[in-house]
Amino acid sequence: MKNRLILLLRKSEKYTKTDMVYLASGGLWSNFNSATVMATTIIGSILFAAFLTKEQYGMYQFVLSIASIISALTLTGMNSAVTRAVARGYEGELRHSVNYQLVAGIIPTIVGMSISLWYYTHNNHGLAIAFFWIAIFLPLGSALNTWVAYLGAKKMFRIGSYYGLFNNLASAIPVLLTIYIARNFLWVAVVNYLFVFLSSLILY
Repeated sequence: MKNRLILLLRKSEKYTKTDMVYLASGGLWSNFNSATVMATTIIGSILFAAFLTKEQYGMYQFVLSIASIISALTLTGMNSAVTRAVARGYEGELRHSVNYQLVAGIIPTIVGMSISLWYYTHNNHGLAIAFFWIAIFLPLGSALNTWVAYLGAKKMFRIGSYYGLFNNLASAIPVLLTIYIARNFLWVAVVNYLFVFLSSLILY
């Protein structure tokens, strides 16, 4: 059946003008990883509703929103450049890109530290501590996450799916445990970015 499917995909290429086998294999593993993300998200929502108040959940979303603004200052577009370079055989661009992103990460770190200092001077020590650690972990995790672009360029979809599954669970499980044990949105936010960084470091 596998051979027949491949043959059917090959025949369709004269109409689509696309490598359909490549497209199908990549999409399969991508969808598998997306399903795990959806499952952990649903579980997380249930735990949030059970163990955190509406106010705490709202503050958690506020912290994530500010963190997303900080992440916009990271060089996420470097992934596209790495994909193109590695596909052409320049595998050393992975390390070069990560090193460059780590240096450029000083900008979002300074912004995050400034936000932390602002909250500290306004006697909101909880948010100050949260943004202090986010300012450190977020740029590091963003830079080291470039392994995604590398594996995509090498067409290593199955390995990429395993890595993506590990990356998702390595951050989701500690967050879910923190929701249950600490029941504090600040700890949940810090643990989230800490383990995203650690898992990205391991996979890189």
